[in-house]
Amino acid sequence: METPKQLINFEGELRDKRLVTRADKLVSSLVISRTSSVHGSTNSKATQKGFYRFLGE
Repeated sequence: METPKQLINFEGELRDKRLVTRADKLVSSLVISRTSSVHGSTNSKATQKGFYRFLGE
């Protein structure tokens, strides 16, 4: 199975390297948890809040 970094490359697509790192983490959590919901792929309210903030960018 391919790792999320092999599936999607955010380099050059986002304006900040920190956002690239965040995107990689978010995609990884969705792939590993095998769910399409933010709630199901995160383990804390803070992580959920960060996920939603990222999507609002």
